[in-house]
Amino acid sequence: MLHTDRAALVRYSRDGKARRASGFHVAGRFVLTADQCADGTEHVVTIGGDEYPATVHVRTGSAGVDLAILQVPQLPEVSPIGCALVDRGTAHTLLDCVALGFPEWKQNAAGEPEVAQLDGKITTTEGQNPPPSGAGTAPLLSVQIKNDALVAERPVPDGALDEPGTPWGGMSGAALVSREGLVLGVVSSHSSAEGPASLSMTGLAAIDTLLPGEAEVAAMLWDALEVDDPAVLPVLPPTAEQISAVSDAGEQVVAGQIPMEPPGFVARTAVAELAATVDRSRVGVVTAVSGLRGVGKSQVAAAYARGRIKDGWPLVAWVSAESTDVLVTGLARLADRLGVAEPGGDSHRSARRAPRAPGKP
Repeated sequence: MLHTDRAALVRYSRDGKARRASGFHVAGRFVLTADQCADGTEHVVTIGGDEYPATVHVRTGSAGVDLAILQVPQLPEVSPIGCALVDRGTAHTLLDCVALGFPEWKQNAAGEPEVAQLDGKITTTEGQNPPPSGAGTAPLLSVQIKNDALVAERPVPDGALDEPGTPWGGMSGAALVSREGLVLGVVSSHSSAEGPASLSMTGLAAIDTLLPGEAEVAAMLWDALEVDDPAVLPVLPPTAEQISAVSDAGEQVVAGQIPMEPPGFVARTAVAELAATVDRSRVGVVTAVSGLRGVGKSQVAAAYARGRIKDGWPLVAWVSAESTDVLVTGLARLADRLGVAEPGGDSHRSARRAPRAPGKP
């Protein structure tokens, strides 16, 4: 579920020209946008009709990793939205992705900008020619816009999309969000090699291609997104370990995108202690893993979940609770997997049904 109240119109000045771009209120008082949109002065962010002065919190300074974060001190805080990485090593098409932005062609009768929703799909291997590891750049992803009539009427220009005077000016920095409500990256430019209806996107995975000397920039980006450990972020498309499987005990449902075991992972006593706590109880229990940010809580939970898959538990579900919207979406998808979803499609009612599903202790 994606609410338009996170879509941000970004205005700023560069080379004496007033420019317009897009952004996304990802967490706290931070707005995610493209690096090219941070290249300027006098930034002003408009969300929900209210204007707020903004400053550049962190930017990569690179077209190869076209990401930046604006800080908006007066903006009301929000809980973090979930994030995900796109796996370019698997040929796949991610359907039903949405970008919320402010292109110049979208305005009301008074000439004021309005939010535009672009529906599209991400093809994971289009234009794939990855640079050497640690090169400080990342191959852009291709986003195919579904509305061909829209593009035929307003062709997407080559190059950057923040240039004034073009119909698509202002679309740079718009966040791409998956059908699960997870932020995947931001719109960078027109992907002319893939056709007139294509945009290019910088995925969040590009952050980890920054050079070693830019480790502080990478850390600031992840921190603003409130991602403790990028290694445990969901990966799209999901791997075989993250989807349903069949065990010797019968049909096993594995729901959600359980993080893979990272290279060099060392089993911790906390995993065994968590398993023992659950095993001692004959009723459903809620067990919290506590600790400071970055200490590895998600790694412990993921290791426990992978262990239960191997044990043949009939249901193992990974549902992110980074925000209310992400939690409701995850539970609703679980309800659908279990066959108890609300027939009318109400995600909140489906979410309430998931924990009560019979037959999957």
